[in-house]
Amino acid sequence: MIASSRHDAAVTSPQPLNREAARRNPASITAWRTSVERDYAALLSRSDPTQAAEAEAIRAFEEACRDDQEWAAGYEAGRADAEDAELGREAAGPGIAWFGDGFSASLTRQHAYDLGLTDGRS
Repeated sequence: MIASSRHDAAVTSPQPLNREAARRNPASITAWRTSVERDYAALLSRSDPTQAAEAEAIRAFEEACRDDQEWAAGYEAGRADAEDAELGREAAGPGIAWFGDGFSASLTRQHAYDLGLTDGRS
């Protein structure tokens, strides 16, 4: 069951990724992921997914962080490809979205990949 305390309320929605800060310090993406994973684990430990409201809270958490997850994955792929290009290696591209058709990158991932390429070259 999801408790209604102030602390638990914060756990039901993920901390958004500060994308500008991530561009200045790409290591902050790892810290953000760790925070989201910790909050998600806490949410799951306090939830009974067989209860409709609690299952919806889990789904809402996942949905709330999906765009940031896509952005982070695309940005990191772009940075990695920029480094690989300097070493003469072929680019891997932005990768595919973990949801949807499973064959294409989301627009968010593609845009972040382009930013990662640009930032990685500078």
